[in-house]
Amino acid sequence: MKKIFLFALLILFTFTLYRCAPTGEVVRHVKAKKDCLDCHKDFKQLVRKDGKFMHQPVEKGSCKKCHRTHGLIGGAFLKLKEPKLCIICHEDIIKKAAESKNVHRPFKYGKCKKCHLPHSAPEKFLLKKKKDKVCLDCHKNVLKGKIKHKALENGCLSCHAPHGSDYKGMTLQKPAVQCLKCHKNLKKKHFGFPVKNSCSECHNPHSSDKKGLIRHYVHLPMEKGECAKCHSDKKKNPFAIKERISKLCTNCHKREKGRVEHPPYKEGNCLNCHSPHASSNIFHFTKKENKLCLYCHDYGKHKKGIKISSSHKPVKNGNCIACHKGHTSQNNYLLKQDRDKLCLSCHKNIISSNSPHIPVKEGKCLSCHKPHESVNNNLLTESQKELCFKCHKNTSKEEVLFSLHTPFKTGNCSGCHNPHGNMNKKLMENFENCKNCHKDIYAEKSKVKQHSPFAKSKCLVCHNSHASDYAFQIKKPLDSICYQCHNKLERDIKGASYVHAPVEKGNCQQCHDSHGAKRKWYLKENVKEECLSCHSDLPSITHKPVKEKDSCINCHNPHFANNKALLKIRRDKICIKCHSISSQLILKHNFIKPSPESCTNCHEPHGSDNKKLLLPIEHEPFKKGECKRCHGGKP
Repeated sequence: MKKIFLFALLILFTFTLYRCAPTGEVVRHVKAKKDCLDCHKDFKQLVRKDGKFMHQPVEKGSCKKCHRTHGLIGGAFLKLKEPKLCIICHEDIIKKAAESKNVHRPFKYGKCKKCHLPHSAPEKFLLKKKKDKVCLDCHKNVLKGKIKHKALENGCLSCHAPHGSDYKGMTLQKPAVQCLKCHKNLKKKHFGFPVKNSCSECHNPHSSDKKGLIRHYVHLPMEKGECAKCHSDKKKNPFAIKERISKLCTNCHKREKGRVEHPPYKEGNCLNCHSPHASSNIFHFTKKENKLCLYCHDYGKHKKGIKISSSHKPVKNGNCIACHKGHTSQNNYLLKQDRDKLCLSCHKNIISSNSPHIPVKEGKCLSCHKPHESVNNNLLTESQKELCFKCHKNTSKEEVLFSLHTPFKTGNCSGCHNPHGNMNKKLMENFENCKNCHKDIYAEKSKVKQHSPFAKSKCLVCHNSHASDYAFQIKKPLDSICYQCHNKLERDIKGASYVHAPVEKGNCQQCHDSHGAKRKWYLKENVKEECLSCHSDLPSITHKPVKEKDSCINCHNPHFANNKALLKIRRDKICIKCHSISSQLILKHNFIKPSPESCTNCHEPHGSDNKKLLLPIEHEPFKKGECKRCHGGKP
């Protein structure tokens, strides 16, 4: 079998070589091979569809520069993944950019196709769009201002490197040098100060709403041209400041008092956080608020590589000053208020309940939540289960029980309980919670008569909320639960001589639906069908009463009885309710008067294979009607 397979493979391989060979030549003497586009002519148009600028391998028809030859397996598979494939040809560009101090983000992560197309493109360098439009796909905010920098007309790459640069902002030269190429005679425009550096400290290099591309927030002395308020003589030492920064700032900005001081503020290092001239950020921050704070307070450093599941909204939005003061505070961590009162300034509805959770009542928000971010949902310090079990130790012991409620098993405590507080016992949200998960049961029972506890949403009458040693988290054996309400039935059953097998086993649910049913007594089926689900051996000819609806309970009690076979009345009385001992009956019994208790000696009470409902095995004299052999009476 193996030899046959190898032989077939050889034939197929030979055929493939023949198909790719030039017409009329023998395969082994091939001198010129066909390229992919010689056969796949439709691809010629496909690879050129995106524009007039062609990738060099495409222009030369060298598909195999990038793609594998597929042979027996269809598909245009690349030899290597991006960017390793690109490095093969563009090694010099990539090496130079990779060694730069600042690398363009798509380039850094090897996403060449973020900007370039692989086969053809409408723009030079295989760019997807015109250079500037490609840049603006990501850098949308640079043109937000009403006044645009004139240099933008020359395109982004007139100032910036596309892949990598040694300068901040990926400029082609030092930012100041780049600016001074176009902007001469700056002294006059800067109130006589010979400014030659740090242009972007005051000016937005792309756009602004202010004249001169000045940043949005301008220090008042600078706006008024009162530079001398802070700086020395402009001729001798123009950029020297008159006195220490801390003293200089407090000349205008009165020093704040507080129990806790921010170290830079305490040490007078105002310029660690604030720009002295102009800024795009509120309060003249040197960087965006979140980046500024995280420069020192990088609480995320220890979490690198760990997935953060939840972040506090102010943290996510970079709004640190929503909770913290920048300079001084009477509270630890420079909080605006006592930490728990601070939480309630936003989360007002948390404590609106008359029955709050104890940590909420005591204002201990951080006993459960982290203030910034967490690996758990809802900023929890630990998983719900671990957190709740710290206090609710007895509840944790229920984990070893046989049947666990799914939210309890998965540690989703807040699936049923409100963790902060509400009006219900044990902080239960409400019994609508059950409906949230058990929709199928509620939908099914919405059209039938419902069992009272179920109809009133009193699920915990029968079920434990967390776990139980019994199936479906019922509190105790099923019959014991039913007897909580049906206690008279329990007493009667205990005093009875005979008990129906399912009742004896405590399996009420074998016949009854515990939540509801369209039938009387919440039966799963009609009485007759219910009985026949176990007692299914009825013969072909049935006793007339058996044919009637609900016939079984005409003679039998469904739960218990003092008579054998759960008969409602004694055997000798049940038959004569319909079959009175008349002359006609005596005649049918060969003039022998039958005793009432003897009916079932000969007859099957439910049915038989013969019309007389006789038992299947008959005594020979009886069979022949020779009753006088044994009995007296008239012949």
